Amino acid sequence: MMKSMSFNEVGLQLELEDVEAGKNQSGNSKAANRTKGIKSYIMGICLVLSIILVIALGVYLICNRVHSGNESDAAASASGHRRMDTSPTASARKQHSYVSSPNDPIPTSLRLIDDPLIMEGGYPAGVEGCQALTDDIYNASAILANKIILSNAQQGQGGRGGAYLSSDSESMVRSSRSSSSQTKMSITESSFDANNQETDVDEADIMKSDSKHVFTAYGDMLVVWDVKSGLEMSLTKLPKIDVLSWKNGGYCDHDRKASITGLLLDAASERLVVIASGYSRRYRYDYDGPKPVLGGIDDTRVFLYDVSSLPDDGSELPLLSTEKMNGVYKSARMVDGVAHVVRMSTINHYEHISSRLSRRRREYSSDTREMYIAHAKSNAEQWLLRGFAKQLTEELRGGSGSGDCSAVTRLALYVSGDDLGDDYPSSVISNGNIIQSYVQISSFPIATPQNEKGGVDLNPSLSSSIFPSTNIEVYSSKNFLVVAGRGYHYARRRRTFAESTYFLSFRLDASSPSPVGLASAPGHLLNQFAMDEYEGYFRVATTERAKWGCIKSPRRNSPCRWKVVSDSKSRLSVFKIPSTSTTGKMELIKVVDNLGVREEIKSVRFFDTKAFLVTFRTTDPLYSIDLTNPEYPTIADELKNISGYSSYLHPVPNGRLLAIGKEANETTGEVSGFQITLFNITNLQDVQLLQRHTIQEKWASSSAESDHLAFRYLPESQLLILPISIRYDYWRTREEEKIEPFDGFQVFSVTDDNIEPRFNISMTTPSEMKSGCWYGAYLPARSMVFDGNVTVAKGHGYSSYDLTTENLRWRHNLDFNLRGEQCSNYW
Repeated sequence: MMKSMSFNEVGLQLELEDVEAGKNQSGNSKAANRTKGIKSYIMGICLVLSIILVIALGVYLICNRVHSGNESDAAASASGHRRMDTSPTASARKQHSYVSSPNDPIPTSLRLIDDPLIMEGGYPAGVEGCQALTDDIYNASAILANKIILSNAQQGQGGRGGAYLSSDSESMVRSSRSSSSQTKMSITESSFDANNQETDVDEADIMKSDSKHVFTAYGDMLVVWDVKSGLEMSLTKLPKIDVLSWKNGGYCDHDRKASITGLLLDAASERLVVIASGYSRRYRYDYDGPKPVLGGIDDTRVFLYDVSSLPDDGSELPLLSTEKMNGVYKSARMVDGVAHVVRMSTINHYEHISSRLSRRRREYSSDTREMYIAHAKSNAEQWLLRGFAKQLTEELRGGSGSGDCSAVTRLALYVSGDDLGDDYPSSVISNGNIIQSYVQISSFPIATPQNEKGGVDLNPSLSSSIFPSTNIEVYSSKNFLVVAGRGYHYARRRRTFAESTYFLSFRLDASSPSPVGLASAPGHLLNQFAMDEYEGYFRVATTERAKWGCIKSPRRNSPCRWKVVSDSKSRLSVFKIPSTSTTGKMELIKVVDNLGVREEIKSVRFFDTKAFLVTFRTTDPLYSIDLTNPEYPTIADELKNISGYSSYLHPVPNGRLLAIGKEANETTGEVSGFQITLFNITNLQDVQLLQRHTIQEKWASSSAESDHLAFRYLPESQLLILPISIRYDYWRTREEEKIEPFDGFQVFSVTDDNIEPRFNISMTTPSEMKSGCWYGAYLPARSMVFDGNVTVAKGHGYSSYDLTTENLRWRHNLDFNLRGEQCSNYW
């Protein structure tokens, strides 16, 4: 039987239960506090352990870096290569040297262009100098190898995603007589010298004259004719390329012909320098044997002929000397009777370095990223870069003539310590490829005395440099010769591409050019007219193309977007050339910036203390720049809203500037014809457009736009002689098909305020151009004037006209006796 409870007992029981619940709640609170304390304690311990771990990791990386550097030094020492000091312990050291990043697999360093050691006359003579060159090539190729390895490491196993490729780079007149009412004056003027950029520097050309005879290069033949009668006096054929004498079976065995690419005539010694190209060895497509690092070996030949007494029976000229030269011919100059021949050899780093580090190779196909980096680093350090440096040094020695390396300018990165960006060393690594080409300048006096056998031993001196570009331009004044090249730069942190132009200058105060200064400028050059030297200052105009960058998206985990981060613009930079007592970096003095924003340079011309610059997008502004104070150049005037653009600028008397170029739609910028423009530049602050003449034919052009040697102006007679072409094009509309092709010249009268066409000179007929059978050569357009008679050469013949009567005097077809040898198209 259940025992009943009273109200008092029930209340006591409830009270006791409340007390017990309170005790339990208090216990739970204490337990929670104890748990929080334990958690705080554990977090503190974890924080301390994290700090210790970070410190340990840093010590490990430092030790591993030192150990890796010691291993690399040991390997380099064992292989005979001395790696430059890669620890920039002093700020002065860092200013003159590039040091690789700790993330780069191969530790390396190389001097910058402001290192005073660069211009100390090249490498020392003898074995020591060649070893120093080999060491520098090793370090330079290590920079390239680091780029390749890190790029390839981003690919999957087996090289998926493509292999890394290093690259230097990531365009009528119908009536034969005018209806001009101008009174025709008797013309007796002569003008046959080349249209040189500098008056005291003669440029190599394919046509030269001594006032009595004309010497012309036509493919592999040198033709000489009399200026009065046009009769051919001499025909000299270049020696054929003797492929049978080449010892390696990998060379092509077909019969190739060389071609004459330049002539220099020394009237004082009555000698003609003939420069020919195309003699280099060519390989069959299926050849996989060893190949040289340098391209264009023995590609250039220089022939020296005696022209003091010319034959008149068509026989060959007397040959005095033949000289083999490495490299592909680029340009040549004659200054005070000394010839300077510039050539360039590409450096085949793809087959010798890049392809051998590709993850597609069997030896790397199964490697993980970390394994590939270690594997490629080991191969590059142990044998790949060593073999590349040694082979390239040996090939450079073979081209020096003396067998040593003293003719080679010391290797350097074309960046100064002041140019290093906030993303150093990435800004240096990406600044083009420093081993792109090998530039060579061979110099010799043309009037070298004959030896006992009646020949001439030229024994040319050599100045050379490993250069960071294969796209080069050559400029020369009387005292300096400059080689310029284009390169590209990618800034990783800013994710933008930019162009750079590198300059290597040589002093011409002796028979052998000596290196004097290095420089670089943002943007790219148009041509040689964008460079100029005046009273020790080097002026250059460049265009920076619009910069594209990968802009990070504001959204999380979204890919960046490629956009234009800055518009194109042009600039004029003034550098100070080092004096005779100092050499090294050419100091940047002043920059005239922001010329032609969102446009690009189309023509430039310097005249001592003045400069004129044309930029274009849809219209053509003409800038006049005052260079009276070379250290403070200023924009004097800007003539805007000129339709079309000018491709070449030429000074004419009485303060006039003559320009030729393209006519274009003012809204779209689409080319619609060819134009000649006359400016008044008497007042630099007030340039005026005086007259324009336009050939309204879309396909009309003049080779003088890009070849200044085709331009001929007679200052006394005020006549302009221009080559004009209207080519047949299969993409023409039905209306355009009615216009017949034209290939010839047009003569214009150019007075102080007027341009008027005089007459046309056709070199052939439209039917012959379309269906004729021609020799496999094409003569670039040239014109010369002798006592009022113009001789024009173009295509496959030459002819003479009387400028006063405008009548044909004689005509000659160069293919008359040659059509049986080849059958090619006219152009």
